[in-house]
Amino acid sequence: MLKPGLRPQTQLFAPMECREDALRYIKGLSWIYFGVAALNLWRAIEFAGTGWFDAIFCVTAGFLLRRYHSRVLAGFLCLMTLANLLYLLNLSLHITGPSGVMVIISGLMFCLTLRVLEATIKLHGRFAKEAASAVDAPKD
Repeated sequence: MLKPGLRPQTQLFAPMECREDALRYIKGLSWIYFGVAALNLWRAIEFAGTGWFDAIFCVTAGFLLRRYHSRVLAGFLCLMTLANLLYLLNLSLHITGPSGVMVIISGLMFCLTLRVLEATIKLHGRFAKEAASAVDAPKD
């Protein structure tokens, strides 16, 4: 049971109410990108070469998102994950397409990047104004 005045941990679809929530979403997705990079690296080693580009892309995207909290990068990641999802859905229509697990992971990554796009927009929009007003406020 939570004590009065304490907020529970931010969940995936809980509303973002402050700057810390947005930063928590961004950091969380960057860790997920590092995990997906590890899976792609394992796939590249196990299946002789496929997945190296995906692993490098995921590590780079996770690092840049964690470092810069960029709206442009988040939008680019949304477009890339949407393209990856559509590509995998197109391949899954063929008999020798990818497994359903890859399509599900790609769909989840697309949903998560949409959420992080929202977090970066709020972080540089409404929450930036709140942070600036908190810094400019006189101290008692």
